Amino acid sequence: MPTAKSVDQVIDALVRDHTAAETICLSLSRLEMLFILANLQLALRHPNNSGPSSAITRKIALRLERILAPDPESDMGRICSAGWDTSLVVPGTATGALH
Repeated sequence: MPTAKSVDQVIDALVRDHTAAETICLSLSRLEMLFILANLQLALRHPNNSGPSSAITRKIALRLERILAPDPESDMGRICSAGWDTSLVVPGTATGALH
């Protein structure tokens, strides 16, 4: 009887086949893309978020950031880069300030 694959085994197989995977195109507004980026950044700041899926997600987040803010000095660039800064949000609150 075949054994069930673990989640890690399935993810490892997906990562190995990542470069050959089909491309999915999404049509998103800039605001939707910004919110997706912000949520990815939040997840990627978690200290236990590591491994192959985290590395691929980080590459995706950086691509989204470059699309949203080709000029890192622009207001959008400052907003995007602020999402990587763990010092902006005080634990227990949902506020921060741009530097």
